[in-house]
Parts: sequence; structure tokens; C-alpha cells
Amino acid sequence: MLCVFSKPRELSSSPHSPAGCKRRLAEFCSLSPEEEEYVSGVLDNLYSAVPKRSHAYINEHYFGGGAHGIAYCESLTSSFVTDHDGDVSVFFKGTLANNPDDCEDAEFILQEYKRCFDRPDVGMGGATPTMEALSQLRGPWAFVIYDRSHGRIVAARDPAGEEPLAWGTTMLSEGVMFASDKNIIDGECSDADDFPPGAVFVSEDFSTVGTLTPISFEGADETAMQQELLCRVESSSDLRKEESQSEIPAN
Repeated sequence: MLCVFSKPRELSSSPHSPAGCKRRLAEFCSLSPEEEEYVSGVLDNLYSAVPKRSHAYINEHYFGGGAHGIAYCESLTSSFVTDHDGDVSVFFKGTLANNPDDCEDAEFILQEYKRCFDRPDVGMGGATPTMEALSQLRGPWAFVIYDRSHGRIVAARDPAGEEPLAWGTTMLSEGVMFASDKNIIDGECSDADDFPPGAVFVSEDFSTVGTLTPISFEGADETAMQQELLCRVESSSDLRKEESQSEIPAN
């Protein structure tokens, strides 16, 4: 899997009428030729990283609203779902040993995201909710969510780090990348690193800057987890070091 999110595009100043709002939304959801060319070039890295016989199983999806896209190989342990409005997309890799709902693992993560984030006090400087259900999940898992309506990125990984997930900040587009293998993004990100196990990243709305926090798991020493997580953040490259260790810039 390879996922790229670039610096959000500036919205046009269309009139605040129903027609103007509709025009602004259409412009934001679209993809310019330059953005499409950039995303396509980045996603080509996945084709170079897998055997040629696997190329037929690679799917690509362009999120719109800027140079954002994902490419992934079809497999029994990976799935990609989008809500009925086409705004929230989830890529899930792994196997949940205790999925509480009778649905696909990616669909469960989508429903949990909606339950936690579809609130008026979330985003634009408001509250950043915790996806409490993540603390109950067992098995190898990792996921990346993109909510186009809010320009929001959410990513998380199981506490044991059984499911691979890497991330890094792009050198040219002021964005952030996620991949199932660090080697896939080494050429695009000078600070490519493993995503911290047992952590969740939530970006600010319409931004690639966000907060990395530990997930509270049953029976875990939360203080020790917080210290270990901050240690991992501190030990990454200079591009991700900040005075406030919970704020992770993606540029």
C-alpha cells in the first residue's frame, strides 16, 4: 500500500450563495491535471516495489481536493471502503480477531470513525476525539482514513506492531505519505520511519499537520506507553522534531 496526501489546495472565493457553495465544493473535489500527474508518479513507486505478476491486482483511488491518492494490492487481508457520500475512505490491512460487528474490518473502522468524528464540536480548532474502540481490537491491523469533507487524515497501528505501517513527510509537496513498507517511500521522504505501534495520528482539518497520541489498551501502563511513544517520536528525523512532542508537522 502507498498513500500520499499533499498540502491542501486553497479554495476559490466563490460567492456564499447556494450556487457559489456548490461551485466551491465541485472545485475542491476535483483533481487538476498537474495534481493527477504528481499523484500518478508517486503511486508508480508501488508498482516498482512489487513483482510484475502482482501489477494486475493493484487498485488506485484518487481522493480529490488536491494531490491525494492511494494504491494498494488486493489481498485477503486488505480492504478499501468509502461511505455513501464518497467523502470518507478507509484502507484497512490486517485481521481483527474480535470484530464486534458483523461486517468487514474496514467497514467497522469506517463506522467507528463516523461515530466519533461526526459531531459539531470536532475539527477547526475544536475537540479531537479518541476512537475508543481501538483499545479493544486484537490481532494485526493498521489503517489510513481520509475524510475529504474535512481534509482530515487519521492513521493507526496495532500495539504489537504486527502489521507493518511506515510514514514520512514529502520533500516537494509539503505533505505526508503512508506505506506498508518503508522502502517504498524512501525516495520521496527523507525522514521515512516506522509508524509507532499502538498510536493514532489525527491531522488538523485541511492540513497535514496533526497530533500523534497513544491508544489506551486494557491492562497497559498508560504513562509508560506515553513515554515510549514520545521516545519514538523524538528519535525520528529532524523533519518531525518539535518542541511540543505531540504536534507532528508534515512538512
